[in-house]
Amino acid sequence: MRELKKPTTYKEQLEKIKSRGCAVTCDVECIEQLRRIGYYRLTGYFLPFKEGERYRDRTSFTQVLSAYEFDRKMHSILSLAIEEIEVQLRSTLSYFHAHKYGEEGYINLANFSGVHAYTKFISTFLRATSKDSSLIVEHHKNHYRNRLPIWAAFELLSFSALSRFYCSLKVADKKAIAKQFDKNYHYKDVESWITCCVDLRNACAHYSRLYYHYFPREARNIPAPTLSEDDYAKRRLFAHICALQNLYPNTEAWQNEVVNPIAALIDQYGEHINLLHIGFPSDWERILRS
Repeated sequence: MRELKKPTTYKEQLEKIKSRGCAVTCDVECIEQLRRIGYYRLTGYFLPFKEGERYRDRTSFTQVLSAYEFDRKMHSILSLAIEEIEVQLRSTLSYFHAHKYGEEGYINLANFSGVHAYTKFISTFLRATSKDSSLIVEHHKNHYRNRLPIWAAFELLSFSALSRFYCSLKVADKKAIAKQFDKNYHYKDVESWITCCVDLRNACAHYSRLYYHYFPREARNIPAPTLSEDDYAKRRLFAHICALQNLYPNTEAWQNEVVNPIAALIDQYGEHINLLHIGFPSDWERILRS
C-alpha cells in the first residue's frame, strides 16, 4: 500500500505545475486561483494536456483555468434545464399513476414490474419521508394518519428516486408515459434519457467536472453518427445534453434558455477549449436546434 500524499503549500503547488511544463505568466494570480478553487479540483482540468508526468508543449495555466470557468458556467446553464425536466417528470408520473391506480397506488406491489423494483422504490420513499419535517409531511401526519397521496409524496423525492420509480413500472405504463413526452418515443429510450439526466444533475449539483469527463451510462438513440470522433461519445457531455433536449418541455425555451447560452459560452471560451473533450461534433448547433 502506498503512503498518502502529504499536504503542500500553495507555493509548492505552483512549483509543481511549473515543473511539469505548464506556463504560468503571473505567480501571484496562479496562487490566488489555487486558493480559490483548490489544486486537487484543478488537476482534473489538466488531464487533457498530460503526456506522462508532464504537460504538452505550450500548455498554459490560462488555458486550464479557462476550461474550468467554461465548465463552471456550463453547470449553471444545464442545472436550470434539468430543473424544468424534473418538475415535468414529477407532474407527469404522479398524474398518470394517480388516475390509473388511485392516490396511494404507488405503495401497491401489484403496480410495479416486480418485487425487487417495488422493494427498492419503497425503501427509498420511506427514507425520504422519515427524514422530512416539511409542512407536507406534518399536514398529512396530523390529518391523514401519515398517508400521502402520490402528488404530495412525489414532492419529497429526489430526481434519482423519480427515475427509479419510472424504471420500476410495468412496461405498459412506461410506454404510455413515454408517449406523453412524444408519441414516437420508445420507453427504453426515455428510461435511458431520464437516467442520463439524473447523472448530469448529480454532477452539476456536486460541482463535478463535465469537461473531459465520461459519464457512467450511455445515452440511447441519440444522433450517434454525428456525435464526434470519440468511440465513447455517448458517455460524453454532448450526448447527455441531447438526452435533455429530448425530454425538455418547451422548444422555444430550449432555444432561448439552453442552446443560445451554450453557443455564447463556446464563443467566449472557444480559443481555450477542445469541443471533442465534451463530445461536441462540428455540427453540434444544428443538432441542438433541430
